[in-house]
Amino acid sequence: MIVISEARRDISKIWGNKEPIPEKKYCLLCYSIQLVCEDGMLVLNTISGELILLDKNETERWKAMPALYEPWMDELIRKHFLVPEETDAVQIVENLRKILLLLNKKSDIVNYTILPTSACNARCFYCYECGDPHITMTEETASKVVSFIEAHNGGKPIRIRWFGGEPLIGANRITQICKELRERNIKYSSRMVSNGYLFDEKMVYLAAEEWKLKHIQITLDGTEEIYNKVKAYKSVSDNPFLRVLRNIELLLEKDISVDIRLNLGSHNYEDLTELVAQISYYFPDKQHLNVYSHLLFRDCGFEPVHFSQSELQQLLSAQELLEERIYECGLFTSSEELLSLKRCQCMANDDASVLINPQGLLGKCEHYAFDHLVGDLSCGVTDKEQVMYWKERETLPNCRKCSFYPSCLRLKKCDPQLYCYDLFLKAKKKKAILNIKQVYENYVRKCKRDRI
Repeated sequence: MIVISEARRDISKIWGNKEPIPEKKYCLLCYSIQLVCEDGMLVLNTISGELILLDKNETERWKAMPALYEPWMDELIRKHFLVPEETDAVQIVENLRKILLLLNKKSDIVNYTILPTSACNARCFYCYECGDPHITMTEETASKVVSFIEAHNGGKPIRIRWFGGEPLIGANRITQICKELRERNIKYSSRMVSNGYLFDEKMVYLAAEEWKLKHIQITLDGTEEIYNKVKAYKSVSDNPFLRVLRNIELLLEKDISVDIRLNLGSHNYEDLTELVAQISYYFPDKQHLNVYSHLLFRDCGFEPVHFSQSELQQLLSAQELLEERIYECGLFTSSEELLSLKRCQCMANDDASVLINPQGLLGKCEHYAFDHLVGDLSCGVTDKEQVMYWKERETLPNCRKCSFYPSCLRLKKCDPQLYCYDLFLKAKKKKAILNIKQVYENYVRKCKRDRI
């Protein structure tokens, strides 16, 4: 057995090592993903996030499980890949999660999703924010944002995620907030979700140097004709598609990592494969660039999207092929963070995270920037009942048997999580396997370099 990627330290510290018990019958941990490869079998423990490689002899023995204890199992038992047959794996997950929550239970807020504006320069037909008011944050509110951060971050560095609308419409407020954070010696870094159109060389420099922007997500909906039609930008005199590609290039040149999100629907699934080829050609140096696809949210937007079961199956099949093409073109970048136990699903049930809308009101989800709010900048988080409402969990009948259970916290309020078809699970597993493959390929390349 070879360890390809170590287990998460925080989980290892709590879980520890399990000593083998002679004459005990052992079985495979149900929370794992396996991938046969040329050298044997890769196995990911989806609780600890540890990835191992079994040689061909070990793989054959692995396939014969469950079985009575034998000495060859020792390390696999210690690392929780093999567990006693009567093990309650669900209880292990829940106990570990409770301990992680207790260890991380602090009053400090270090993750901020800030909307400098809810206005947008695009008119995407699928936009779930289409009914929201268009408001841009005032200078006074921006200063209050900084005061709130200073009062609640406990002196720790903070992470900001600029969101909108289109956050670049509120670029002046972003610059103001960052300037005032520096004046108060508050350390920060930032990320952004943007359509990328409003950037130019000066703003990209500003983003890198003053906003401390490390990562940005930009959506491309198709090749030139489809992209320009879907985005439907207001008041443009150039070619938006080409401009956004150029802006992505400027961002990458400043070592800002870029995720290109391909929103997939029935209007563009055939076109996106061509777009992947264009992206690969346009960006030969793929460092700091990652491309991924995402199925459009249903039942929202100016022209709400509806999928029948057959259409959904067609789109998920197309997505599987698209993800394979992305991988083949070298545009899939593993985060090296393999699936593992989640303490929180997202900002919605994380006490260390909060959303601040353009009016200075506090929320728990970017999909609800103007309702289901929990407080304001003056008084802080005051609606404890609403906070608990965001944390309510929901499990479906097959959740506890699913290998993704440790990393999937289903929240009742989360609309995108309401559905979990076999087709979704298949797509999710495919993505996880691509991540495992890339982590392993990176390991093999490193071993070859070390031998030279």
